[in-house]
Amino acid sequence: MDELREKLLNMIDYTCNETFNTTNGLKSLKINDDVVDIEMYIADIENKEAQQETKNAIVRLVKLTLGYKGIKLKFIPSKLKNTIYDNNCKFLLIASGKGGVGKSNVCANLGYALTRLGKKVGIVDADIYGASIPNVLGLPRIEARGDENGNLIPFMEYNMELVSTEFFVEENRPLMWRGPMLQSMLDHFFNKTNWDPNLDYLLVDLPPGTGDVAIDLGQMLPQAKMIVVTTPHKSASYVATKAGLGAREMKLEVLGVVENMSYFINPVNNAKEEIFGAGGGKIVASNLDVDLLAQIPIGQAKNNLFESDEVIGKVYDELASKVDKLLN
Repeated sequence: MDELREKLLNMIDYTCNETFNTTNGLKSLKINDDVVDIEMYIADIENKEAQQETKNAIVRLVKLTLGYKGIKLKFIPSKLKNTIYDNNCKFLLIASGKGGVGKSNVCANLGYALTRLGKKVGIVDADIYGASIPNVLGLPRIEARGDENGNLIPFMEYNMELVSTEFFVEENRPLMWRGPMLQSMLDHFFNKTNWDPNLDYLLVDLPPGTGDVAIDLGQMLPQAKMIVVTTPHKSASYVATKAGLGAREMKLEVLGVVENMSYFINPVNNAKEEIFGAGGGKIVASNLDVDLLAQIPIGQAKNNLFESDEVIGKVYDELASKVDKLLN
C-alpha cells in the first residue's frame, strides 16, 4: 500500500496541473480483496475532460502498472481554499548556484520595489537550511502563527507578506530536516497559508544550487519563472549557469540574470571599483540566452531595504519595472 500511496501522491490532478501531493489530494485509500478503494480531492470538479484524463491515469496506475484486480474511485471537490493559483498570481523563483552572492537581499529588495509599483507581494523564504529573509527585513525573533484550521498566517513587513522556515526553529539552532518533512513544509507554505488571494507576485527565495527543494518547487509550480543571481566573479558565474540549466531541465523558464555586488563606487574619486572582478553576469546571461536584467552595486541601505531615493534603490526600481513588463 505504501508504494501505491506514494505513486498516487506523485500523480497529476490535470484540472490544476499540480501533483496530488501538492494539493493534499488523497482523502482515503483502502484495499479489500485486491480491489483498491480511493477517494481523491480534485481541484476543478466541473472540468470533466481534465477529470476524465486524471481518472484514466489513476486507473492505468492501479490496474496495469501495479496489477490490482479492480478499483473504486471517487472524486470530491477540493478542500483547498487557497486561491492564489486562480487569480493570476505570478510565481518568481530567485535562485543562485552558490551561497554568498546576496540572493536573499535581491529577493527582498526586488519584492519591495514591486510594492512601490503598487503590486501586492508575498515572499516564501524556502532557503530551508539558510533562511535569512527575516534578518534581511530586520525582523526580531518571531514564531509562526496559524488559524483554527491549522493554516499559516503570513507576517506583514515592508508591505510584503512573508513565511519562513526561520519561524519554526529555535534561535541559533540548525534545521535538521530531510525529504518528507521538507515536502510537508513546502506544501504548507503554498497550499495551507492564508495568502492575500489578490497577490500579484509570490517571490520564492530558493536554497543555493539544484537540490531537493528546487526540484520539488519545479514540480509544484510549473508555471513559475526564475531569476538567477550571480556575482561578477567567474567561479560564481560558472555555478550560476548550472542553476539556470537545472531550471531548464525542470521545464522552468529563466526570466533573466541579476549580477549582484557588481562594483563599488569609490567615494573619494567616484570611480567604479570592480572588487569581485567583472563579466560574470554577462557570461551567465549569454550561456542561458537571456537578458542581464540588472547590475547592482555594493552598498548599504539606510535602513534594512533600499528606498527609491537611494542610488541602489533606483536600480531595484528599474529591475522591478523590467520584471513587471516581462511577466505582464
